[in-house]
Amino acid sequence: MSNIIMPVDYHQGLLHLNKLCLIKEKMEVLDNLNIANKYTLDLSLWLDDYDDIYSDFDSRNYLKRRVSDDFVNELRISLKNKNEKINDLILLVPQAKRDNKTELKIIQNLKNYFTRHLHLYSQKYNKNLKRGILFFIIAILLMIGNAVVSLQLNNNLLSSIIRIVLEPAGWFLIWISFDILYYDLHEVKKEKFLFRELSEIMIYFQSSDSYIANE
Repeated sequence: MSNIIMPVDYHQGLLHLNKLCLIKEKMEVLDNLNIANKYTLDLSLWLDDYDDIYSDFDSRNYLKRRVSDDFVNELRISLKNKNEKINDLILLVPQAKRDNKTELKIIQNLKNYFTRHLHLYSQKYNKNLKRGILFFIIAILLMIGNAVVSLQLNNNLLSSIIRIVLEPAGWFLIWISFDILYYDLHEVKKEKFLFRELSEIMIYFQSSDSYIANE
């Protein structure tokens, strides 16, 4: 029985192998993109016009106007209800009311506002932290002083007066320090994290008409 040798086209085989490698690389890239997008979301807010972003009592231009508390509260509530990291803030405005130059000014104004408030709350956080620690140290020193007076001085009028002053003052400052370090610091920390997230977010404007059409 004779051996049959089948002709092999090595060039075609290499081309086929290269195609398989390219397809595999493309699939890996798509998988990485899907994984990255899985954990990122955008936040969309509907606006009747640009004035919804700003205070009704401030009539300055869009680079200087004060951002509305209602707008910030809406952002706060929306971000609180999102478990994933928000990368993009999309402000939806009717196409007929859009102006590209105005939108650039508003984006710059919002970025400045978020960054400024992040700086303010960071300073307030550090100030409260130092104040709480200082009060706690003073309270401990007062309690130690009260203990020293009790041990070193006899039970006379002077020692009684000193103890009456030191002991309540020590306990008062301890509770004040706990209040600052727990309650006040916690509230400031939440605002600090809010404005840190807002300062890092990318802001875009989009037509609400096209958004409805895409939905």
